[in-house]
Amino acid sequence: MQESGYGRGYRALHTAAIAILGVLTVTGVLLYYPEVHTALIPYLAAIRVVHIVLGSALLGMLFVPGFFPPRTRAWIHRHDWKWTLGLVGAISLTGVVLALVTLLPASWRALAFSWHGILTIVLVAWTALHAFRKLVKSIHPLDSMEQAADPERRQFLGWALGGMGAVLGYLLVVPALGAVGRSLGSGAASAPRPKPGGPQPGFVLYTVVDGYPRMPAQRYRLRVTGKVRTPLELDLKELLDLTQTKVVRNFQCVTGWVVPRCHWEGVRISDLARAAGADPRAGYVNFYSFDGVYTESLRRADAMRPDVLLAHRLDGYPLAVEQGAPVRLVVPEMYGYKSIKWVDRVEFSDAPLLGYWEQRGYPSEATIS
Repeated sequence: MQESGYGRGYRALHTAAIAILGVLTVTGVLLYYPEVHTALIPYLAAIRVVHIVLGSALLGMLFVPGFFPPRTRAWIHRHDWKWTLGLVGAISLTGVVLALVTLLPASWRALAFSWHGILTIVLVAWTALHAFRKLVKSIHPLDSMEQAADPERRQFLGWALGGMGAVLGYLLVVPALGAVGRSLGSGAASAPRPKPGGPQPGFVLYTVVDGYPRMPAQRYRLRVTGKVRTPLELDLKELLDLTQTKVVRNFQCVTGWVVPRCHWEGVRISDLARAAGADPRAGYVNFYSFDGVYTESLRRADAMRPDVLLAHRLDGYPLAVEQGAPVRLVVPEMYGYKSIKWVDRVEFSDAPLLGYWEQRGYPSEATIS
């Protein structure tokens, strides 16, 4: 019997969905893993757009059988469709949470980031199993456990909304339970313990050059230049002799991961400005890294916030090289790309620099709401 046009359409939809899942997996790896992430910095914004658009398209494609049931019952098996729809729906929901990074609490984003990856791994494994079963022709005949998908619209919407609601409920309930646990004194062990030497746990480590630049403490100099009354050149001991400030804040990357309650210690930019006699009319503070490539810029009003530091300690230990030793900028109210590492020059200026990431499409205003 000749295959109906409707059947051909579903076969094409199935093929397109597999291709899109493959591209989503590849782009997800490119966006997450620092081993490949840093080699593609100029293209990350475009890759992220492709990832979001294709993810949305895949979710939409999986709704098609619910609203346009296939004419031939053999084209789609109910459990295959339900599992795939549930997984893609849950992944999409965690993706929405990540996309709304300026609207939702950090605890939501941290959970969403973890579950976005976990559910993607499950989906890829499920797809591989599905493909294997198809390959060896081990699909059971249609029976009560594997009926063709021809649900009533109410039943279909119940499946989709039920799965998404379960994930949303998880994202709501777990942070609440965590808050209750902390209030009862049981939350102290939930975060990874700090360790002496090496990077502190929880961070995804990035560098935009070949390797991590090193500066021996005895050779380090911090220059404070630009519109200042007294230009400074401070060695590490002189920097540590300035007023030291400790802050405890979350650290969040624009890609979605969060390290909660980081304990930073260092010198406020406002105290550095006072020591150098910075001109109050200088509207920007520019920062340079001794990696020779990375730059950043803050509006003066943002740089003068009491929790903006040139930090030299994290969680009670001196910074590791991978995390910016000897000195890095910390801007807790902004995404991590504003917190430039390996700082060796601070410039008070009338004009901002176009920072490294901003040159590649990231916004200059990176405040976390």
